[in-house]
Amino acid sequence: MSKEIKERIDKLNQQLEEAMDPTTFVLNSAATAIFREIDKLQKQCQHSFVNKECQYCGWREDNE
Repeated sequence: MSKEIKERIDKLNQQLEEAMDPTTFVLNSAATAIFREIDKLQKQCQHSFVNKECQYCGWREDNE
């Protein structure tokens, strides 16, 4: 399941990059929805930490 979470988060991060304009500081609704989904996936992930970061979802140990 962790591999699937990583693949989904990678895809969401790509969509986020495409949706955001680096010259604008307004958070649009598409970006907000992507952040919420990433948060949900990170909560489901069975973390495997390497250098204090989950290799699957990017969650940092110091976030806990």
